[in-house]
Amino acid sequence: MKKERRELVELMSTPFKCEPNYCQTKTSFVKFVSEMAAPTLLHSLSMIRG
Repeated sequence: MKKERRELVELMSTPFKCEPNYCQTKTSFVKFVSEMAAPTLLHSLSMIRG
């Protein structure tokens, strides 16, 4: 699950890479994703992937 969590964080934070507060945004995504249940995490990942 760690791999999937890292992948979801990367996919969610990519649009914010040019923002000055990118590190703070990515940290927020890491916290958010770490609290997700496994089924929710996998569903979110599949939806983002397409």
